[in-house]
Amino acid sequence: MPASSPSTANRAVFLSYAREDTAAASRIAEALRSNGDREWALLELARLLSIPCPTNVHLARHDPFFAPLRDDPRFDALLSDPKNDAPLF
Repeated sequence: MPASSPSTANRAVFLSYAREDTAAASRIAEALRSNGDREWALLELARLLSIPCPTNVHLARHDPFFAPLRDDPRFDALLSDPKNDAPLF
């Protein structure tokens, strides 16, 4: 993938925020999904479901931002995995 592609730029922005601010990471993952970067959005959703942050299974099931991912079997698998719905606090 060329260095100037939107996907590479999106990933660079994400990485600059994700480690410190989970709310920003969640918004950026949603932006990646809306820009068509489904692979990266699913990877980030998996990561976000494993840490305390605003993104959770209930939100992913019902928030319209995640609607484009709902037809992907990997999305369903993430939401069906009991470890992703366990309390993290």
